[in-house]
Amino acid sequence: MILFRRDKTYKDLYFRILQIGQSRLLTGISYNKLLEILAQEGYDTKDEIIETAIKHWFYESFFHISDEECPLDNFRQLKDHLECSFVLRGEHSLTLVDHDNSQRNILFAWIALFMSTVGIGFSILQTFYTQQQLKQGQQQTRETIQNLHKSVNTYKPPTYPEAKPWNK
Repeated sequence: MILFRRDKTYKDLYFRILQIGQSRLLTGISYNKLLEILAQEGYDTKDEIIETAIKHWFYESFFHISDEECPLDNFRQLKDHLECSFVLRGEHSLTLVDHDNSQRNILFAWIALFMSTVGIGFSILQTFYTQQQLKQGQQQTRETIQNLHKSVNTYKPPTYPEAKPWNK
């Protein structure tokens, strides 16, 4: 079941052909079977231009399993080998591996971006909270100093009765 089905675009066609070929590395795949799979997935394989592009890509990306029995020298001879089995070439398999690694790296980059954004947000909140505490502390210090000045300005030394000489 496909949860998110999107329209097939032909920019994905070559990539999809490689994916199909990679999934059939042990058994191989015939050109006709490939066309059948692509048609089931919604690609218009009956269009002459699309079919020529698929043939050329198939010829470039796959090798004939039994080269000795029926050699294949160019992609125009593919019409004589429509039911023969072909296997994806190694360099194209490595291209798919590189693509998978790139997709994984993009995912990790997004995760790292999210985490750094959360960290920056936390730092901003912490800075704001610290500033509020500093302002509150400064206000309390200011009030304490003002209270001390008030108590100094209102301080009256104790008055003592005037001293009388004791010998009188």
